[in-house]
Amino acid sequence: MPKYWARAPIGMANAAAVSDISRNGFLHRPVTKKELKKPDAHGLFFGLREELKMTAVMAAMEMAPATRERNNRAVEQQREIKRQREEAAKAEVLRKGQDEYIECLQYHQMWQTEQCWRTEAEVRAGVKALKFKTYKETALKNNILMRWKGQGWPDCHVAWSKDGKKKSIADLQRALIRIIKDTKGWKLRDKPPSKVPQRKESAVLGTVTHKAIELAAKRAAMEDEFDSEARKRWREQDNNGERSTHQILNTVGRRKLDQSFEKKRIEVLTSFDIFDENKIKIGTELRWCGGVVKKVSDGTDRVPNGRTRCYKENEAAKIEWDPVEELDAPACTTWEVLKETKWNKNCEGAWRIDFGVIDYGIKD
Repeated sequence: MPKYWARAPIGMANAAAVSDISRNGFLHRPVTKKELKKPDAHGLFFGLREELKMTAVMAAMEMAPATRERNNRAVEQQREIKRQREEAAKAEVLRKGQDEYIECLQYHQMWQTEQCWRTEAEVRAGVKALKFKTYKETALKNNILMRWKGQGWPDCHVAWSKDGKKKSIADLQRALIRIIKDTKGWKLRDKPPSKVPQRKESAVLGTVTHKAIELAAKRAAMEDEFDSEARKRWREQDNNGERSTHQILNTVGRRKLDQSFEKKRIEVLTSFDIFDENKIKIGTELRWCGGVVKKVSDGTDRVPNGRTRCYKENEAAKIEWDPVEELDAPACTTWEVLKETKWNKNCEGAWRIDFGVIDYGIKD
């Protein structure tokens, strides 16, 4: 049996071609030390017959323009693919930077709300008022992040765990109290620091060069553009429902209705029936409706159509609703039961403080 049958099953025609090339020495080239020492040692091309060398050169000259064009197209395609990948990676980095900056902007806005604890007494009272561990942990983390991300104070950074174990409520509370004491009197920022890459600040010796001034101006322009685009993205995400700044700005945990809500604006997540052009009901839709609390029940306010039954103290609120024009809902005044368990939730009957139109800081 031939050797090529013992090694691999190949066709006889192919085997004959390999055998002929090997016999004629078309593909022979010196590779061993002994062959390379011979005076007539030469490469593969110079080992060909004269007519084959001429044929190869003429074919290469004839095919050169088409080959060059094909290679140039392949190189351009590779460069285009590389450019697209670099742009996609750059856009992804920019998107992540904008999302992180938006989070910083939200924590910066939270500083002006009731969630912000500014003294040690407020921290202790606030933690004590929250019933569940999850609410306490979230409130403490939010207050730390207001200072670290919202105000851009790097010294306020706190790790949430140590040696793979989550820190306790007491540890977070001590850390927040320490931060409040250390940052007392610190100047508040108008906005968080941007996430635009920048060179490391160093001492300046002598006169600043024009190039350094030019780079500083270019970076300032980049910061302004980054800030503007991030704020627009923030507004777009709020409008699309990807984020809810109203929900973030309201306090964590449960909140019971009381007399302090009178004359304040609140929102209630209300269900509306949706009809088609033929006035046939096709479904329901939840929508936040805003209004002013005119009165909170004190135990003497009667339930509509409830004969002699009255609302319990702090059980319901008399709300003067704003009209909802797109749903043909006129302005009206009704009594609504506002449950403590539905404070700042995302279900029918949920309620929260209405902060009005969010100021995204966009300069149109």
